[in-house]
Amino acid sequence: MKNCRYLDHVCLCTDDRESDDILSTGHINEGVRIMIEKGMHPVDAIRAATYNSAMAIHMEHLGAVAPGYVADLVVLEDLKDIKPVMVFYEGKKVAENGQLCVEIEERTFEVETKNSIHIKELSVSDFMIQSPIQNGKIKARIFEYENAESAFSELLETELDVVDGHVVLNDPDLKFVAVVNRHFNHDNIALQIVKGFGICNGTLASTVSHDCHNLTIVYDTAEHALMAANEIKRVGGGMCAVQNGQILYTLALPVGGLLSLKPAEELAIESRCMKQANRQLGMTAFENPLLRIVTLALPVIPNVKMSDLGLVDVNTKTLISMFDETVNKD
Repeated sequence: MKNCRYLDHVCLCTDDRESDDILSTGHINEGVRIMIEKGMHPVDAIRAATYNSAMAIHMEHLGAVAPGYVADLVVLEDLKDIKPVMVFYEGKKVAENGQLCVEIEERTFEVETKNSIHIKELSVSDFMIQSPIQNGKIKARIFEYENAESAFSELLETELDVVDGHVVLNDPDLKFVAVVNRHFNHDNIALQIVKGFGICNGTLASTVSHDCHNLTIVYDTAEHALMAANEIKRVGGGMCAVQNGQILYTLALPVGGLLSLKPAEELAIESRCMKQANRQLGMTAFENPLLRIVTLALPVIPNVKMSDLGLVDVNTKTLISMFDETVNKD
């Protein structure tokens, strides 16, 4: 940024910011703080989070302290830590030293009472991959993550074991994947195998799964997958970790399978518990293990991703069959 002369169009935003992160390190203000630490002038960093962003979305009455602009203001201790001392909304002080100064009206919405998890009655067999052969070994197309820091995944051709017509895992780094369409009047279920996801032992399920937000499950056994799916269905959406036949933890997100109605402080505690459960499954190499499964079924991230229709070649926008259609099924 030091070598960039004009910064009129630099804007800040956040994505997948969780309650515990917001409470502990901040939201947009953390982005401003990081930009300042990297060498950007504080005025330019603050402008990127305020005026530039407002102009980009044509909200010409926001983002500046000037006549004709709404008096939404944040008072800071200094221009280094970017820690709010007071917050003003439309000219009225609404928060000071981390505490609200006004009462917020309690409102309810119809969407808060609706169960968005429309999943049919599932069984163990729904999570077992059928093979074109009855027993032996078969070549298959699966997908593999580059590393723990990357959301990129590649197509991988490998050889899998088959017992009694179903694929069994022959590598501890392999895990089954199921994407279950959980939206009304759709019963699609697609199964695959992923390598390098990060789970050592157990199963992880989530309805936070951009951008379809179907039920995505990464699992070691079909029994664990069914247990996780039923638990997610019971709580109306969220995340669930299963290990050794037991539910380690469930983060309930019943509003659209994505949100909670609990206060941020309570949800932050639950979010940390869910992260700990993920790490117990073996996901210790991730700064935020909750985000790993969130993008597994996001078919805009190269090069292959999952959907409820199967494995997707992101570049060609086509589905990839797991087995060669020419395999002799006799």
